[in-house]
Amino acid sequence: ANDFREIYTSLLFNTFFLEDEPAIRLRLTGSNQAEIEQLYKKMHLEYFNMPKGYINILRSCLIELLTKIFRFFEEKNSSSNDMNTHKLEIINKAVEFLKENYASSTINMDEVSVRTFLSRSYFSKLFKEVTGQNFTDYLQNLRISEACNLLRTTEKKVTEILSDVGFKDIKHFNQLFKKITGKTPSEYRKG
Repeated sequence: ANDFREIYTSLLFNTFFLEDEPAIRLRLTGSNQAEIEQLYKKMHLEYFNMPKGYINILRSCLIELLTKIFRFFEEKNSSSNDMNTHKLEIINKAVEFLKENYASSTINMDEVSVRTFLSRSYFSKLFKEVTGQNFTDYLQNLRISEACNLLRTTEKKVTEILSDVGFKDIKHFNQLFKKITGKTPSEYRKG
């Protein structure tokens, strides 16, 4: 136990771990797993048999083991970052499509998910993960935001505006507008 305490307190070991870091789960497969197992077996044999100089072998194996583990995490984080970037690009394209086509009263999640080549359920999950809103709420907020802009900057009638932003039913538009802004369209226009 004292031998391992000496290794633990060595500078090289302590540079790898910060005490306030959260615990990390490591799942290895294939050649990574084989390399780690081989090092672990070598360390076990050295410690069990305690031949002359075994503590130096243990120290070097531990440094090699930790270095391999951290290389694995760097590779994993790099591929994870690539995947996150890809997800972000997909949803950004979907959002751009919505911004360009929100005025169409027929636009829906099926149409947009098909454009991203994702299943409806996965697209829905990913959309919420990236934007923080579900698809319907995002589209409604986008349409009401544009309606607010038109109420502020034009003299168009409310019936024209609701059509311009993709609504068919004035009752539904008024209810949603008040729910999101806290005012009716005419109250909003008055300021």
